[in-house]
Formats: sequence, C-alpha cells, structure tokens
Amino acid sequence: MKDFPTEKTIPAVFRSFRCLILCFSLAVCLNSSGRELSLRVIQTTDLHGSIDHGALAKTAALVDRETAAAGGPGSSIRIDCGDLVQGSFAMTMPEGRALMIRVLNFLQFDVFIPGNHDFEFGSGMLLPLLRDFRGSVLALNLDWPEAPVRPWQIFKRAGLNVSVIGIAYPSLDRMFLPEVMGKARQLPVAGQLERIIPDVMRARPDVIILALHAGEQSWLGPDFRLFDLIRKYPQIDLILCGHSHQAEAGAALGRSAWRMQAPAHAAGIAVADITFDTEKKRIVSMKSRIVPADKVPEHPAVKKMVGPVRNRSFRLGRRLVAEVPSALRPPEKREYSSALTKLYGKAIMDCTGAEIVFYGVNSRFQTGPGTVNLFQLYRLMPYADHPVTVDLTAGEIRRILEEQISIHRKNGPYQAPTGITFAFSRRKLQSISLESTGRPLESGRLYRTAFSSYIFSGSGRCRTLHEIVKNKKYRAYPQTTYEAVAAFLMKTYPVKSK
Repeated sequence: MKDFPTEKTIPAVFRSFRCLILCFSLAVCLNSSGRELSLRVIQTTDLHGSIDHGALAKTAALVDRETAAAGGPGSSIRIDCGDLVQGSFAMTMPEGRALMIRVLNFLQFDVFIPGNHDFEFGSGMLLPLLRDFRGSVLALNLDWPEAPVRPWQIFKRAGLNVSVIGIAYPSLDRMFLPEVMGKARQLPVAGQLERIIPDVMRARPDVIILALHAGEQSWLGPDFRLFDLIRKYPQIDLILCGHSHQAEAGAALGRSAWRMQAPAHAAGIAVADITFDTEKKRIVSMKSRIVPADKVPEHPAVKKMVGPVRNRSFRLGRRLVAEVPSALRPPEKREYSSALTKLYGKAIMDCTGAEIVFYGVNSRFQTGPGTVNLFQLYRLMPYADHPVTVDLTAGEIRRILEEQISIHRKNGPYQAPTGITFAFSRRKLQSISLESTGRPLESGRLYRTAFSSYIFSGSGRCRTLHEIVKNKKYRAYPQTTYEAVAAFLMKTYPVKSK
C-alpha cells in the first residue's frame, strides 16, 4: 500500500476572516489561560461497496478505534462523503446496498453526502436507503422533497457547535437522465451557498465543516471551483473532499481552510483533530492524517454483518451466462472495434431496435473464449447505465463518428460504432455505409441510433454529440445495458458444457 503522510499541521495564524475580527475586537481582555476543547473529525469516502477481502470490516475497525480514542461519539463526528453503494458485484444485489447503510448506522455515522454513483441504480433505489440512514443526509444542491435531505446541520460535540454543510456531486444532471433522477432535482452550488451562509453564521458555530463529493479540481458550477468557493466564504474551516480517489492527509486551501480526503475503496480513513480555545474563540490547532486499513484486524461485528452478503454474491457471481466463441476484449490502439464492442452493439440493437449503436468499453477487463459468468460480465460492465435511442440524419451521424475517431486517436473514452462501416483516405472520413444493407447512408432519411445514457446525458466527453442531441426527442429504456447484454448472451451463446 502507498505510504501516506501521517500528519499535517496548520500554520499558527488566524485561519479565517471571522476569527480575525473576533480576536481583534477582544484582544485587550484575552490571555493564554483559555480552556481548550478537542474535536475529532473522522471521514470515509468512495467506499464503493468494498466488502471483499475484509476491506470494509477493517475500515470499520479504524472508525471504531479512532472514535473511542477521541472519547466516544460525543467528542467526535463521523462523515461519509459518498459513492457508497456501487462499485462491487455485491452492490448489484439489494441486500448488498442495504448492508452499506447498516454498517454506517452501526458505526454511528453522523452525516452522509450522496455521490454520483449512489444515483446509478436510480433515485427510486437510493430513496429508501437514505430513509434508513440514522444520521443526517446533507446536500444543499439537491431539491428532493421525498428524501430526508438538508443543506446543513449543526451538531453539539465536545462542547462545541459544529456546523456541517453538505454538497452532493455537482454534475448529476450531466450524468443521468431525468428518468434516473426521478424527483431529485439539482440546484446550483453557488446560489445555494449564498442563501444558507447567513443562517449558518446566525447559529454561532465554533467550527464549520464543508463535506462534499467532489475533488479539489472538480467544477462546482460554471467557472467555479473549490478554491473560488473558499475565497468567497472564508468562514469555512475544514473541507472533506471525495470523488477523485486522491487521498490527502492534509493541505491548506487558500488562506483560511484546511482540506483532507480519505483513501477510496475502504483503504483507510482520514482523521482531523481540532483544538478550539474557548476564551480566544478560535481554532488554535488542526492536525490531520490518513490512517491506512491494511494492517488492522477486521471489526468482528462488521465482519459478521458482511459475511452472508459476500457469500451470496460469490454464489450468484459464479452463475454461468454464456459460452462465447472468441475473446471479449477492448479494442486495441489501432482498432475501431473488437468482439466486445460488437457484442455490446448487437445486444443494444436487440433491446432497442436501433440500426446504429455508439457504445464504448468502461473497463480494461477481458475474458473468453469459453464460459462467462455473472461476475465476469460485471467486470466487463461495472456501471449501470441505460440504452437511449434518438433519430439522426446521415450528416449528424458523420459528425458524431468523426468526433469519436478523433477521441480514439487520443486514447480517450471512445464510443465504438456498431451497424456501420466506414472508409478513410489520408486520415479523412470518406464514406459511411449501413452494415445491414451495405449501402451508403442516405441524406434524406433518419436512422435510429443508440447511446449509453451516461454519454447521452452530457458528461462533457463528447461535445459534438451533446450539441446534436440536446434538443432532440429521445427514448430511454428501463433495462440497463448490463441486463441487455446478459439477455443477448444467454440467447445467442447458451452454455453447452458443464
């Protein structure tokens, strides 16, 4: 495991504009004999359903140990920053996703911040999980009347008023179709912060924590990153990041805030120890560290909770789906398709009736020839998206194909075409023909074309595609692409051998 820095300490300067004004106005009567209170902040993030190999149970042991060392739940606050219930085969099962919430409840987590992958199975799946969470779900940028979501909350811990502000992943509307988001609507981060900060300050917090499912470089809005947020709101003392999978033991952000981020996939936790002087009315020390989980024993109770779910996922994952005649692998650097991309395309055609499909691989895993089981299929397709179809002209298809070829040449997230053949001359696209007829695409007709719902929604990866489809009527299918491919495999390549 990577060695993380064990400790970072904030320089001995006033850490926020708010503290500067308070201390200056009270400077005459202050002395060094003030009472100091200690608060411990424990963070996990991007756990991604990592129940295998004892990872979750080891991380749980760390949370339990650090909580006890701080003096118990009353002297600490535990926060998870999202991407909790997706990322392993066990999370494809309802009981797998429910297990993750049960573990947070068992460890008495105070706050959960929804991540983008938490919405992957749809808001209808996520809603009961949020309702089962015993702590507070915080996300100022989510308008979701059905869900127990608040923008911020104040906690009384270690004799201090601790305000926690939550921000869910800020680009959900560019990842998921409205059909997936349901009644959950995304709000602009900047506008909502401006609205709630006066209320937060009226609560007279001693410590303000911003917990978000976004990394330091993530866009929080148009031309608005985390640094811009801190510059505008210097009241914030500690920032807990997520999403980027970049563990950070501690680093200053601007002149007023301190940032940390726990390792992903249950590889450890992040811990911040805050010392607050009640006479000086300010934080006098903040130390943070990463605590890796590789060398600790599993938490016995959590290990027992995880066992039945893990065992069932192992049994289910070994179930055979198909017996394929060739290797299923991503295209090589000079290839525009492979047996794997053709399989995806034909399965989506079978599901949707599309004539043309653009669908890329999102895993470097490969398998076959021979039998393929459910676990191997999940390794090939680890994300839950849906097929989307839209009617396009020959000219629009040409523009999209040219963009995808350019992305492929740059080793980007290429959407491989199925259902068409094309020819080049001097690296320029010369002709496109419909594979089923062998005839060139006709300028006077529309072609039903299918995409991944993630790419179609506007992920920012395919600008030409997004520009073409953003105002077009589309059809989304309830089947996931994973389900469509599984059904196609079982029908086309049934298992013959034992």
